[in-house]
Amino acid sequence: MATVRPTAPLVSQSLASTATVLLILAICAATILLFRPAQTAGGTVELGVEHTSSLSLNLSISADEGQGGIAELSHDSQDAVAISTPDTWHIRQVRHATLDDIQSDPASFGFTRHRLPSGAIVSFRIPQAPLHLVIHNPSMIPLKVHLKRIHVKSGNILDDVILIQQEKTTLW
Repeated sequence: MATVRPTAPLVSQSLASTATVLLILAICAATILLFRPAQTAGGTVELGVEHTSSLSLNLSISADEGQGGIAELSHDSQDAVAISTPDTWHIRQVRHATLDDIQSDPASFGFTRHRLPSGAIVSFRIPQAPLHLVIHNPSMIPLKVHLKRIHVKSGNILDDVILIQQEKTTLW
């Protein structure tokens, strides 16, 4: 005579395994979204600006699509301001301060965090012109961005002033 075994424990083990796999996939997807590179293959660049009072940030980008270029940053605060740039952006020149005055943290999650002292102007070599630029303002304190986009080959210059009052804003 054949022995009949209950299948309920096997079904619940199978459901538990499926739930575990789905949980692991969800965690992986969230990690990818949270810690994506500062510049994606599609050309979106993300910058983070940390400040303790209202701030005017001057940002100038000189480049053409598909080409490298220069980005220049300065601010009007009396305090140092922390700016996180893509780790592919490299400091090329510092004005109104010494290179030692610019404190940079080691790159992490695709970003390098730089502390710019009051009055400093820092320019970076950028590997390609961004197709889109996103500014993160985690302090939620108003941030005024004086933006200048210079298309080198055509000579076109686009000037804009943008007031950022939320945590994340796409400038273009």
